Amino acid sequence: MSSGIRRQTVDAIANNDDLLTEILKHLPVKSLLRFKSVSKHWHSLISSPHFSRCLFPLVSGLFLQRPFCHPHFEFVPLKDMPINHTVKFPYILDFLPISSSLMITETSPHYKVVCVCRPDEENQPNNYQLEIYSSKTRSWRLDGDPFIVDASVRFRNGLFCNGAIHWVNWPGTSLYWNIDEVQLHEMPMPTTLIPEHRIRLRYFGESRRHLHLVDMYGPSSTKFIVYEMERDYSGWFVKYRVDVDGITIAFPKTIRSHHVHELFHNEEFNHEFSVLEIIREANEEESYMVLLTPGGKVIQYSFYDNTFKKIFDLSPCPKYRNCENLRDTMKFSCFEAYQYIGTLASVW
Repeated sequence: MSSGIRRQTVDAIANNDDLLTEILKHLPVKSLLRFKSVSKHWHSLISSPHFSRCLFPLVSGLFLQRPFCHPHFEFVPLKDMPINHTVKFPYILDFLPISSSLMITETSPHYKVVCVCRPDEENQPNNYQLEIYSSKTRSWRLDGDPFIVDASVRFRNGLFCNGAIHWVNWPGTSLYWNIDEVQLHEMPMPTTLIPEHRIRLRYFGESRRHLHLVDMYGPSSTKFIVYEMERDYSGWFVKYRVDVDGITIAFPKTIRSHHVHELFHNEEFNHEFSVLEIIREANEEESYMVLLTPGGKVIQYSFYDNTFKKIFDLSPCPKYRNCENLRDTMKFSCFEAYQYIGTLASVW
């Protein structure tokens, strides 16, 4: 092969992102980090979310934000990997006035922070405005026109999925903001949810671009309903029906009783599970749910065959190790669990 033909072949490979990705994803991480300095094109390709998903296709762990031990996070491995389980973040953004959400696009290594503010909280408490910070420009800008929402709406725990940020409120109005349309929409909720039973809404999250919501039949039930949102936002459909009665037998500390009526000493039993995460895999048979018991046991539950196993034991928060209600220091909700997926992108 002549040098000219060889050069053309090398150039063809270097300029074909699909072929280059297929080659690079088989290299060790240390080599990939060195190759980021080859060119701006290679740096952008290796740092892109698309390449990260090819290299790290699975959610390999969860960060649990301890509500009693700010700013400590507990790391729960979902795959076999060596790591320090207790992580302390030196600085956490907690100054934003109403709500903030981190948004990472699929086509760029840059990220955005979306902040919901009230420009005139004293005189117009229901008027809101979105401000967006871009890591590319390193600046804030107003996004869209100011808008008015009902007083029941709370812009907390925003969830980014499919180009939109979602805020679930129950009871109340749930909303989502489409980034490309720069428009606010009302998000329907499953009709089976009963507003009076706030405890029934156990989970709201995203996995592999699927939006999920978990409902319970009641606090004394071991049955869950896992809903998935239609792509066109026309409504929710039942994706999974789950019965975790076997977990209550294997781990009886998940049950706490209380007297419903002191005169007759009737007892009602509550099953205290936290649904931390729903993980959808490329192979549907491998999808599962991550549950947390009051005793700090993290359980992986398979949707396919209804089997379960303990994958991790949480330790009490060191700050409250002598607390009488020690179990309360090991409580987490889905809004305190964050997916960990590997990446080679730089964050600044």
